[in-house]
Amino acid sequence: MNPRISTRELHRKHSHYSNRDSTTRFLKRLRNDEIIIGPRIYCNTGIDVILLEGVPVSLSYFDEQKKDPSITYAVSFLGSHSFMCFKKGTRTLKYAEAIMPSFPAKTSIDKMTLTEIGKLPIDPFPNRWDDLDLKVFQLMIDPLVSFQKVGTELGVSWHTAKNRFEKILNDCKTWIAFFPRGYDNYIQTFLTFRTEYEISLRKELQKLDRTNYLYKFDNTIILNLFSDKITDHYTFRKWEKMELIRDLKVSIPVEWHKP
Repeated sequence: MNPRISTRELHRKHSHYSNRDSTTRFLKRLRNDEIIIGPRIYCNTGIDVILLEGVPVSLSYFDEQKKDPSITYAVSFLGSHSFMCFKKGTRTLKYAEAIMPSFPAKTSIDKMTLTEIGKLPIDPFPNRWDDLDLKVFQLMIDPLVSFQKVGTELGVSWHTAKNRFEKILNDCKTWIAFFPRGYDNYIQTFLTFRTEYEISLRKELQKLDRTNYLYKFDNTIILNLFSDKITDHYTFRKWEKMELIRDLKVSIPVEWHKP
């Protein structure tokens, strides 16, 4: 997937509008309403996961953690867990993906099934990158930033910035999130569990009509689930009773931090 696809190309290949300005306005509305979020690029550049369970976390603790420059994402919870963060470190985060959904939906959360045993692949570490590659990545996590701007900031030509971006893109995933009712119009839960059916879980999530965020650290799955009703997570309770998953824990996010 090309994260830098232009509005011109989107209009030419996919839009039902005859006028490109109408396509531009439509895309702007989708982003303003958080129906589409992104694109972003992601690469396993070394992320540690900290997940606290059974440890009360105060608001002051969360505020203090937000000052840590190594933290890239943090959430406080009510439920099984109290706090989770991703921070720059030694690569305990093995897999991360914004699941690309189907529209219209091919299934619903309560009808998902786990049938195929298999583990998610480990996101590879970009061993062939040098310091300039890493700096280009950090400036172009939003891949729509202009090469001219990146080049100016790094003291290189726009062409060098472009070449480095095209190089690192081979090691990156493109994240584009789709929420047909808008990001804030779903119930969010975070579920952690272990399973032998990781591949099957990913395939079932792809059949839903909205993005869900799937992570793995050590042998634990973290699923940021976007559901229509609070009881949707009972599907996972059913799977636990069927011994398809184990060690299930459910938490409700109450506060986020993303620098």
